[in-house]
Amino acid sequence: MPNTDFKLVIFEYWDVPEQNMEQFMYWYEHIFFGALSHTPGYSGVAINVRSKEALAKVLGHGDGPRKAISFHPFLCQLGTRTDAMIDFDALLQNEWNVVGIQFLTSKEHLEPMFENFVKGFEIVQPSWREENPGLTIEDVLIKDFFGLVNNHWDVFLDCTDTLWADAPAPAVPSWAKRNG
Repeated sequence: MPNTDFKLVIFEYWDVPEQNMEQFMYWYEHIFFGALSHTPGYSGVAINVRSKEALAKVLGHGDGPRKAISFHPFLCQLGTRTDAMIDFDALLQNEWNVVGIQFLTSKEHLEPMFENFVKGFEIVQPSWREENPGLTIEDVLIKDFFGLVNNHWDVFLDCTDTLWADAPAPAVPSWAKRNG
Protein backbone atom coordinates (compact mmCIF):
# COMPACT_ATOMS: atom_id res chain seq x y z
CA MET A 1 0.00 0.00 0.00
CA PRO A 2 1.46 3.37 -0.96
CA ASN A 3 1.85 6.24 1.47
CA THR A 4 -1.55 7.96 1.59
CA ASP A 5 -0.51 10.98 3.66
CA PHE A 6 -0.90 13.25 0.62
CA LYS A 7 0.59 16.74 0.81
CA LEU A 8 -0.05 17.76 -2.79
CA VAL A 9 -2.63 16.70 -5.38
CA ILE A 10 -2.33 17.63 -9.05
CA PHE A 11 -5.44 17.52 -11.22
CA GLU A 12 -4.39 17.12 -14.85
CA TYR A 13 -7.11 17.97 -17.36
CA TRP A 14 -6.57 16.60 -20.87
CA ASP A 15 -8.46 17.20 -24.11
CA VAL A 16 -7.66 14.08 -26.12
CA PRO A 17 -9.13 13.64 -29.62
CA GLU A 18 -11.04 10.36 -29.82
CA GLN A 19 -8.74 8.99 -32.54
CA ASN A 20 -5.74 9.42 -30.17
CA MET A 21 -7.39 8.06 -27.02
CA GLU A 22 -6.06 4.49 -27.13
CA GLN A 23 -2.45 5.57 -27.71
CA PHE A 24 -2.73 8.39 -25.15
CA MET A 25 -4.16 6.06 -22.48
CA TYR A 26 -1.42 3.50 -23.11
CA TRP A 27 1.20 6.19 -22.68
CA TYR A 28 -0.50 7.74 -19.66
CA GLU A 29 -1.14 4.46 -17.80
CA HIS A 30 2.10 2.66 -18.62
CA ILE A 31 4.88 5.02 -19.67
CA PHE A 32 4.01 8.37 -18.02
CA PHE A 33 2.76 6.74 -14.80
CA GLY A 34 5.58 4.20 -14.89
CA ALA A 35 8.19 6.96 -15.05
CA LEU A 36 6.48 8.92 -12.26
CA SER A 37 6.38 5.80 -10.07
CA HIS A 38 10.18 6.11 -9.78
CA THR A 39 9.83 9.67 -8.39
CA PRO A 40 10.34 10.17 -4.62
CA GLY A 41 7.16 11.40 -2.92
CA TYR A 42 4.90 10.05 -5.68
CA SER A 43 2.06 7.73 -4.60
CA GLY A 44 -0.04 7.18 -7.71
CA VAL A 45 -2.80 8.46 -9.96
CA ALA A 46 -6.57 8.11 -10.28
CA ILE A 47 -7.76 8.38 -13.90
CA ASN A 48 -11.19 9.37 -15.13
CA VAL A 49 -12.21 9.17 -18.78
CA ARG A 50 -15.37 11.18 -19.39
CA SER A 51 -18.20 9.45 -21.19
CA LYS A 52 -21.80 10.37 -21.94
CA GLU A 53 -22.93 7.18 -20.20
CA ALA A 54 -21.13 8.09 -16.97
CA LEU A 55 -22.39 11.66 -17.14
CA ALA A 56 -25.97 10.46 -17.48
CA LYS A 57 -25.63 7.84 -14.75
CA VAL A 58 -23.90 10.05 -12.18
CA LEU A 59 -25.35 13.47 -12.91
CA GLY A 60 -28.62 12.55 -14.60
CA HIS A 61 -27.59 14.32 -17.80
CA GLY A 62 -28.06 12.90 -21.25
CA ASP A 63 -27.47 14.54 -24.60
CA GLY A 64 -27.63 18.29 -24.84
CA PRO A 65 -25.96 21.09 -22.99
CA ARG A 66 -25.63 21.07 -19.22
CA LYS A 67 -26.70 24.13 -17.30
CA ALA A 68 -24.06 26.37 -15.75
CA ILE A 69 -26.30 26.79 -12.72
CA SER A 70 -27.63 23.52 -11.39
CA PHE A 71 -29.57 22.18 -8.41
CA HIS A 72 -27.63 21.46 -5.22
CA PRO A 73 -29.67 20.98 -2.04
CA PHE A 74 -28.97 23.21 0.98
CA LEU A 75 -26.48 25.47 -0.83
CA CYS A 76 -26.40 29.16 0.04
CA GLN A 77 -25.00 32.04 -1.98
CA LEU A 78 -23.88 35.08 0.02
CA GLY A 79 -25.92 33.89 2.98
CA THR A 80 -29.16 33.24 1.07
CA ARG A 81 -30.35 29.70 0.50
CA THR A 82 -30.47 29.07 -3.24
CA ASP A 83 -30.29 25.28 -3.58
CA ALA A 84 -28.11 26.03 -6.60
CA MET A 85 -24.45 25.87 -7.54
CA ILE A 86 -22.33 27.20 -10.34
CA ASP A 87 -21.29 24.09 -12.25
CA PHE A 88 -17.86 25.04 -13.56
CA ASP A 89 -17.52 21.58 -15.04
CA ALA A 90 -20.53 22.34 -17.25
CA LEU A 91 -18.76 25.46 -18.47
CA LEU A 92 -15.66 23.40 -19.31
CA GLN A 93 -17.39 20.16 -20.36
CA ASN A 94 -16.13 20.35 -23.94
CA GLU A 95 -12.59 21.29 -22.92
CA TRP A 96 -11.47 17.99 -21.37
CA ASN A 97 -12.24 14.29 -21.54
CA VAL A 98 -9.53 12.77 -19.31
CA VAL A 99 -8.60 13.77 -15.77
CA GLY A 100 -5.61 12.35 -13.98
CA ILE A 101 -5.37 13.04 -10.26
CA GLN A 102 -1.75 12.69 -9.19
CA PHE A 103 -0.98 12.12 -5.49
CA LEU A 104 2.26 13.29 -3.88
CA THR A 105 3.34 12.84 -0.27
CA SER A 106 5.90 15.63 -0.33
CA LYS A 107 5.90 19.16 -1.72
CA GLU A 108 9.71 19.14 -1.59
CA HIS A 109 9.81 16.60 -4.42
CA LEU A 110 7.83 18.83 -6.79
CA GLU A 111 10.78 20.92 -7.95
CA PRO A 112 13.01 17.96 -8.93
CA MET A 113 10.03 16.00 -10.28
CA PHE A 114 10.94 16.33 -13.96
CA GLU A 115 14.53 15.30 -13.29
CA ASN A 116 13.28 12.23 -11.41
CA PHE A 117 10.66 11.58 -14.11
CA VAL A 118 13.49 11.43 -16.68
CA LYS A 119 15.33 8.86 -14.55
CA GLY A 120 12.11 6.82 -14.35
CA PHE A 121 11.54 7.19 -18.09
CA GLU A 122 15.00 5.71 -18.71
CA ILE A 123 13.93 2.67 -16.65
CA VAL A 124 10.47 2.09 -18.19
CA GLN A 125 11.61 2.94 -21.75
CA PRO A 126 15.23 1.71 -21.89
CA SER A 127 15.33 1.65 -25.72
CA TRP A 128 13.83 5.11 -26.32
CA ARG A 129 17.07 6.43 -27.87
CA GLU A 130 17.31 3.57 -30.38
CA GLU A 131 13.64 4.03 -31.30
CA ASN A 132 14.06 7.80 -31.66
CA PRO A 133 17.53 8.51 -33.06
CA GLY A 134 18.62 12.12 -32.74
CA LEU A 135 15.73 13.13 -30.47
CA THR A 136 15.92 14.36 -26.90
CA ILE A 137 13.61 13.04 -24.21
CA GLU A 138 11.63 16.30 -24.50
CA ASP A 139 11.23 15.70 -28.25
CA VAL A 140 9.95 12.18 -27.58
CA LEU A 141 7.47 13.38 -24.95
CA ILE A 142 6.12 15.97 -27.39
CA LYS A 143 6.00 13.55 -30.34
CA ASP A 144 4.58 10.50 -28.57
CA PHE A 145 2.54 11.95 -25.70
CA PHE A 146 1.81 15.68 -25.53
CA GLY A 147 1.40 15.81 -29.32
CA LEU A 148 -1.65 13.54 -28.94
CA VAL A 149 -3.71 16.16 -27.10
CA ASN A 150 -5.46 19.40 -28.05
CA ASN A 151 -5.00 20.97 -24.62
CA HIS A 152 -3.81 20.23 -21.12
CA TRP A 153 -3.82 22.15 -17.85
CA ASP A 154 -2.94 21.42 -14.24
CA VAL A 155 -4.50 22.46 -10.96
CA PHE A 156 -2.25 22.11 -7.91
CA LEU A 157 -3.85 21.65 -4.48
CA ASP A 158 -2.15 21.60 -1.09
CA CYS A 159 -3.59 18.95 1.20
CA THR A 160 -3.95 20.04 4.80
CA ASP A 161 -5.69 16.81 5.86
CA THR A 162 -6.32 13.44 4.29
CA LEU A 163 -9.25 11.62 5.89
CA TRP A 164 -9.90 7.92 5.33
CA ALA A 165 -12.97 5.95 6.35
CA ASP A 166 -11.53 2.84 7.97
CA ALA A 167 -14.90 2.40 9.69
CA PRO A 168 -18.14 4.38 9.99
CA ALA A 169 -17.64 7.54 12.05
CA PRO A 170 -18.98 7.69 15.62
CA ALA A 171 -21.41 10.32 16.90
CA VAL A 172 -19.80 13.70 17.59
CA PRO A 173 -21.16 16.85 19.26
CA SER A 174 -22.50 19.66 17.10
CA TRP A 175 -20.32 22.72 16.59
CA ALA A 176 -22.53 24.78 18.93
CA LYS A 177 -22.44 22.14 21.66
CA ARG A 178 -18.71 21.65 21.26
CA ASN A 179 -18.02 25.36 21.56
CA GLY A 180 -20.92 26.00 23.89
